[in-house]
Amino acid sequence: MGAVHGKNRLGGNSLLDCVVYGRVAGKTAMKYLGKGSGAGQAVQAAASTADAGGAAAAGDGKYTREEVAKHNKPEDCWIIVKGKVYNVTEFLEEHPGQAAPIIHWAGKDASEGFDRSHVKGTLERYGEPYVIGEVVEGGASGGGGGGASAVVFTSTLQSTEIFKKMVPQLANHGSEIVPKVGAVYAFELREKKGGKPTLFTIDLKNGSGAIKEGAIDGVKPDATFVMLDADFIKLAQQKLKP
Repeated sequence: MGAVHGKNRLGGNSLLDCVVYGRVAGKTAMKYLGKGSGAGQAVQAAASTADAGGAAAAGDGKYTREEVAKHNKPEDCWIIVKGKVYNVTEFLEEHPGQAAPIIHWAGKDASEGFDRSHVKGTLERYGEPYVIGEVVEGGASGGGGGGASAVVFTSTLQSTEIFKKMVPQLANHGSEIVPKVGAVYAFELREKKGGKPTLFTIDLKNGSGAIKEGAIDGVKPDATFVMLDADFIKLAQQKLKP
């Protein structure tokens, strides 16, 4: 069966409403409700921090077109629409029109193509969870400024990428996130059983929040979780129940 896509095909926007609204509503509902307990709640809170306001942002949310152009693959897909930068990597499989139309614009300004294929208001209704910043002309990007650049990660664990995503989101949204979580979590992760542990600490309790590979000076974790790197990834993706 062919893809149903665009405002000129029967049922296209009804399908868009059903699929995209379900995904956005589910993501929003899980973000700060704190369902579950223990490791599951802690990891979901951590993952939600990484996802707040969009995924995989860098710096202070300002990107040159050259920077966006580097994210041009299905596994790393950014697009520009009307001056905003969207990380739509996770949305590709959910897109009612299949992934190909989005991948065509990967790393590019998709404003014209988006307007041709969607009714007015679609972007405002469904796009916000994927916004990671805005386009700046010239060389003034946010990749080197602010507190986000001061956080150094040396771990080669896969989970490190999740923690990296949290840094700019705390810089931009920490004052909103901290009151809704109100806890300090430490994660002692190993690549395999018996392997060397790597400690990550997430302070979602004080100030605008903080994150560090290792312990945060003067901050005592409310809970410490010991798990495998792969299990942390699964919990963050809600594919594993604690």
